[in-house]
Amino acid sequence: MLALIVYISNKGWTMKKFIYSILLVLISLTFTVTDVCAHGKKTKEGENDPKQITQSGFTHLLAGHYGSALIEFNKALKIDPNYATAYEFRGLVFRAKKQYEKAIADFDKALKLNPKMSTALNNKGNVHCDMQLFKEAINDYSSAISIDPNFVDAINNRGLIYLDQSQFDLAISDFTKVIELDPKNNKTYVNRGVAYTNNNLHANAIDDFTAALNIDPKDMLALTNRGFVYLTKLDNKPLACEDYKHACELGGCGYYKLAVTKGYCK
Repeated sequence: MLALIVYISNKGWTMKKFIYSILLVLISLTFTVTDVCAHGKKTKEGENDPKQITQSGFTHLLAGHYGSALIEFNKALKIDPNYATAYEFRGLVFRAKKQYEKAIADFDKALKLNPKMSTALNNKGNVHCDMQLFKEAINDYSSAISIDPNFVDAINNRGLIYLDQSQFDLAISDFTKVIELDPKNNKTYVNRGVAYTNNNLHANAIDDFTAALNIDPKDMLALTNRGFVYLTKLDNKPLACEDYKHACELGGCGYYKLAVTKGYCK
């Protein structure tokens, strides 16, 4: 089956797959963290400094050593039970371990200590998305955006939910804002192109897939998606086959072979 294939981001702790009638979307929600590395000077006994212990835990977290990270964050919180960043980072560990209720509890503790911690709201939204509680996720992302109107991760993540919920106008609005803030993000152009396609704005979709390719000429998914629109929406087989063939030359031959089998391409 020929379909649009869209990847959104390569960041994040988990990947979710959403299947549409004409669209397969591989989504990776973007997680964000506060800057733990910028805190304070080293004490004589660094092992008793909760900020340095949290920094050590964060290093373990990035390496995927969740058990070691959890030990460090617990140690930091035992020393300073009011250290919001340690709660937030421990919440990320619980999310990675799929202990979602514990993750939400930690993000809530961080927010109680620091109500303006937009990163904790974004991360809480990601957990709600993992749990398929999309209304709650949208509320979390919207709260983060109300604190920081230029919070790219939260805007993008909310746009992903809107896309999944077939609220294409809202998705387009969020992705447009992301592009304004991060104009070199080829994946957001691809993402918005999918929303345009679903809204039957095929010329806009072609423009977005082309913009993605102008940023990254080797973007196989932009090529595949543009080929899909050319073939199935604009009935332009030569341009579709050109895109599919180019994607095949880059290593993604599935759609080109399928198009050949169906007689669309030679």
